[in-house]
Amino acid sequence: MLAQKKPLENIQRSQAINFVAEIFYDELQFILDRRLVDHTMVNCHGMNSRVKSRDVLSVSEQHIATANADKEYILLNLARNSIYHQLPELLFHPLVLSTPGMSNKEIVEAIRANEKQDKELIQFFAPFDTEFFKEKVRINNR
Repeated sequence: MLAQKKPLENIQRSQAINFVAEIFYDELQFILDRRLVDHTMVNCHGMNSRVKSRDVLSVSEQHIATANADKEYILLNLARNSIYHQLPELLFHPLVLSTPGMSNKEIVEAIRANEKQDKELIQFFAPFDTEFFKEKVRINNR
């Protein structure tokens, strides 16, 4: 897949990066001349506040070690909400991080712990987001 690195760099600099993610994904498969459905992971970073921002933030190659081998994936970083972003925040975080009598240092630590938990939860939901994305691609290709 090392020969694939150059096409990934080229497609990120092309106009295709501005396409909707499902169309970009089809174009990526066409350029790489292979089906990527079983070799794709999606990482949703949440919606950008800019309305006209692009859907695909970046695409890269990711290696994940499994029990028997090292599996290569194409990682799509998208400016979309994850399932995590759609669920009520109260499911995962308290409404108020600070309590009376907490020092500034303790509040900062609580905020950092909250941000760390956010990242972990986004990673937890990534396989579900990936499957939803793949299903949207299948529907788009009908």
